[in-house]
Amino acid sequence: MLCNDYISHINENEDTLMKLSDQQISTRIQYVSVFFEFIEKAYAELFSICPYGRIDLNEGNFMFDKKGNLKVLDMQTAM
Repeated sequence: MLCNDYISHINENEDTLMKLSDQQISTRIQYVSVFFEFIEKAYAELFSICPYGRIDLNEGNFMFDKKGNLKVLDMQTAM
């Protein structure tokens, strides 16, 4: 919700030449929502196996499989 609110108001302090179009803002909100749903599902799966696990949210720790599905590569145990 906070990210959605941030992206929705991203143009408020920008110069006219730097402003995003309504379509660009909408697309970013959509992608952020999809990514956060993915992270939520990944954590639910991880916690079902390892309640003390964590996901390293580094951009190098994600990839797409052959079908185009986003996957997490680096899950760790946090104690």
